[in-house]
Amino acid sequence: MSEPKKKATAEKPTAEDLDLNDSLTEYIADVKGMRFGALRQKIRTFETFRVGKASFSRRTLVALCVVLGVLAVPLGAVATWAVNTISSQDKYVSAVSNLAQDTQIQEQVATDVTQLVMDRVNLQGVVDNAGGGVLSQINDLVANINGTSLVEELEAAIEPRLSLAVTKFVQSNAFQSVWTTANSQAHAAVLGALQNDTSGVEGIAADGSVTLNLNSVLSEADLSITDIAPIDQALDDMNVSVPLLGKEQVSTLRGYFDLATNLSVWAPIVAGIALLAALIFARKRWLVVAAIGAAFILSAFLPQIAAWYLNTSPPEALTGNGLASMVGLHLSDQVLGQMSQSLGYALPIGVGVLVLGIIGTAVSALVSRSR
Repeated sequence: MSEPKKKATAEKPTAEDLDLNDSLTEYIADVKGMRFGALRQKIRTFETFRVGKASFSRRTLVALCVVLGVLAVPLGAVATWAVNTISSQDKYVSAVSNLAQDTQIQEQVATDVTQLVMDRVNLQGVVDNAGGGVLSQINDLVANINGTSLVEELEAAIEPRLSLAVTKFVQSNAFQSVWTTANSQAHAAVLGALQNDTSGVEGIAADGSVTLNLNSVLSEADLSITDIAPIDQALDDMNVSVPLLGKEQVSTLRGYFDLATNLSVWAPIVAGIALLAALIFARKRWLVVAAIGAAFILSAFLPQIAAWYLNTSPPEALTGNGLASMVGLHLSDQVLGQMSQSLGYALPIGVGVLVLGIIGTAVSALVSRSR
């Protein structure tokens, strides 16, 4: 009979085996810990970058909203004033009426009227139809003038007398009423030209330019300057419409008027939305309030900046010596004056809002520290 097999029994681990096993376990745990630690570090780095980037984007958005909102407030106010002034006949006439007392306007009107009359008066016809008595008067008038023809001598004799008579009238108090009436009649033409709606509007030439009817200058002025009846009558009956806005000036000013019209509508809306968005997206709202106050303070200097720009780089429509340029410069000065008046409130309001924001920021910081 064969002997029964003995059961194999596992050898008990020795103390060295147990120490080795523990060391391996600890090593594996350390490796896993290192991996998870590195992963956690990467996650934290990513989160920091993501939060920082989001915070930067938020701050940028808030800053842009503040700047946009603060700029839109005065621009909207000035644009509204400009559009309302030009659109209203009474306001427009009121804005330009005091130009009748401006010496440059008076000189320009006198020059334009004199030149227009001399270009249109038919002195050749007067000479051709003159009888013996009238011809004798003409010869007496031009006795001391040397010209190539009798008509040229007559022109040379009449022009300084006409210029003196017109200048004397435009420098009188009576010119104020004539100027006011002429601009009141020209308002519809100016507004129609700026709105590009000239159908059925008087005072607009075929090329789109705007004229100022100054017939009253001749009818009310004392034009008995030659004491020669046919000539004085021809001067008195002259239809005088001097250019107010040239074709190119109309095109340029139309663009400005369209811009002002859009700003008068959208600037207040943009200002309200932008400032509200700044407060909504800001984490530190009191700091944004302080920034809005500081921006309002800075906006108080916009009129000085605009005046500097107009003096250094005036628009083409405001350059030159014509009536349009002078009236345009006057209206620009009034716009700047209105801007200064509107933004005159910006400085005290800005200081108040700035102080409020600083106080709110300080109180908020103290409350956060006490928690």
